[in-house]
This record gives sequence, C-alpha cells and structure tokens, in this order.
Amino acid sequence: MHIHLDRAPLLKALQYQQGIVDRKVAIPILSHLLLKTTDDGHVEMVGTDLELTLVQKIPAIDVKEPGSLTVSAHLFYDIVRKYPEDAPIVLKFDQATNLLSLMCGMSEFHVPTLPEEGYPSLDDHQATHTFSLSGKEIKRLIDQTRFAMSGEESRFFLNGIYLHAEDNYLKAVATDAHRLALSWVPLPSGADGLKGAILSRKTVAELRKIVDSDDLVVNAEFSQTRVAFSYDDTKFFARFVNGTFPQYDKAIPQANPSTLKIDTRLFREAVDRVSVISSGDKIRGVRLHVEKGVMSLSSKGADSGSAEEEVSVDYEGTPFSISFNARYVLDAVHQIKGDVFFFHFKDAQTPVVLKDVADDKVLYVLMPVRAST
Repeated sequence: MHIHLDRAPLLKALQYQQGIVDRKVAIPILSHLLLKTTDDGHVEMVGTDLELTLVQKIPAIDVKEPGSLTVSAHLFYDIVRKYPEDAPIVLKFDQATNLLSLMCGMSEFHVPTLPEEGYPSLDDHQATHTFSLSGKEIKRLIDQTRFAMSGEESRFFLNGIYLHAEDNYLKAVATDAHRLALSWVPLPSGADGLKGAILSRKTVAELRKIVDSDDLVVNAEFSQTRVAFSYDDTKFFARFVNGTFPQYDKAIPQANPSTLKIDTRLFREAVDRVSVISSGDKIRGVRLHVEKGVMSLSSKGADSGSAEEEVSVDYEGTPFSISFNARYVLDAVHQIKGDVFFFHFKDAQTPVVLKDVADDKVLYVLMPVRAST
C-alpha cells in the first residue's frame, strides 16, 4: 500500500474510531484498524470491538499502490492529530518489515502492524426492517432519553435505550427505575412492526457522535440481533443488548389529577441553587412545597446547613409537598425546550410526570424520594 491522503477527512474518521476501538484489549488485533484501498479511489477504514463496528470510506488524493493492512487505532490517531492542518499525509507499507511509514512534510514515523488475516470479518446482515431517519430525529431520540439510562452492571437490560414501534410512532425510552424518559417521532415507512431492541450505552454514545448533523439522512437496517446505521460513506453496526426491557408503560402514571405550570428556567435555576447545600450527600434531595401561586424549594445537607427559595407557579389546588433527587430533576428539566412545562402529580408517594409545553412528543417520569427537609 502506498497512498496520499488529506489530513482533515482522515483525522475526522480516526476521531470517530476512538470510541469504537478499546485501548486495552485481550485480543491484540482488536486494538487495530483495518485499512484497505478500494477500486473507486478511497481507503476503507474498519474498527471494531466485536459488539460495535464502524466502517468509513475516506477519499484518497492518490493511490500509487493498492493494498491493505492493520494499524493501532490510537497510535495512528495520536500521530495524525499532531500533524499540521491541511497537510497531505503519505502512508506507505513495507511488507518486508511489516512497518507502516507515515510521512508529512519533514516528519516520518514507522509503526508496526499486525497480519490482516487475523482481523474479524463482518457477518452477513439480514435486515428485517429498513427505514430512514433524519439526523435531527436520531439526535432527538437520544438526547431526550439517554440521561435516564441505568449505570448498574447488574441491570444490564436497563443500560441503554429501548427503541420500538408503537401506535404509529418510533419510540425511544430509557429508565434506571428512579426516573424514565420517553421520546417519539412519527413512524418511518418500513418500521411498522419493528420489535423492541435495546441499544447499549456504548452504542448510544457512539451513534450520537457520528450523527453530527440535523440534515443527515440516515438509513437504519434492523435484523434480529443487530442494527446498521448508514449515511454517505459511513456505516455503523451495533449488536443489541441481549435482554428484555421491562413494561415501562406501567411506570407512567395515567391518573395524576393535579397539574401546575411553571417557568422552566426559573425552576431549573432554583433547584440548582438550593441543592448546592446537599451536594456532598449521596442523594441531593430537594423538597417542593406548593400552594396557590407559589412553590417553595428547600434542601438540607447532612452537615452543611439548609437552603430555601420561592418560585411563582400557576396552581390553584390544595397545598402539597414532595421530594426528589435534585440531579434527576435537573437532568430532565435541562431537556425541556419550552419556556414553561407542566408538572402532573397525585401525592407525595406517586411518580410525577413532566411535559414540555413546546413539545408534545416527549415526557419524563420522576420517582419521589423520602423527604429529608
């Protein structure tokens, strides 16, 4: 292999691969990328951890000698990012020494490679459902839900986003059993009957990185065990989490009779301020006491004192009090885009539902905690 490449597209491709390829691996070849030239003047770059695989095509300035090789993903990236912007880079492979030479200006590196025969091959992807989503829709489904994913290894089936078709919508939901986030978009043509699939935490993170524009048209191909997302010269494969997502709809209260309306920014800032006093506690508890036209927020630290603040609300009902983990409240409210939102509740023990006035295709559920203030 002997090729010339522009730094910018090569660096961008390598940046995406950093989250796919692990630095510490039991199988050395999995720390490497597979590079091979194509007949149309590109270089195909493949990175995998066996669960996720990212395939990208990079245009070459010149292919003087076709070929293929493997190279350390992280070392390759560390070298390329140190080169000057807009600098052409030459890659030349010496089969006699199994060294890849990287040349840019007066700089030259010689790095080892591993035999490409040991690189994992992609299994055939037999799609049962194929449809398209915009970059904006994918970003929405991820951003509005991923904060509620569980981080507990024992609850592996909650460590991701559950994607499924229901009621003429494509829905994304995440929960850690303390809060729940649900977002949906109109069901794309071809997605009807799509059974639920859990996208892992790593899948969600890397998909969100590579879908970096609202204007992208992303093709989604779902099989029984994995999904492939593709656009332009990028294709991303991800295996599903092998588990059963709980019947989350049972966790969404359907009969919360009381509603208040509150200014999003004022509420968010007040929760953020009063919870500072309990920031050192395991649970940053915040207590909300609501009466006609006003909400009192309070928090108490185990050894750091107390804090209180009042915020005006649109509420005409009977007084009530309820407490939450402040971090969970802030995670949800940060995703609310409207100037105001609805807070639907029943009593101090029943989960509440938050709805964005400006967006009727998203909701958040928060479990109350035992009051400490």
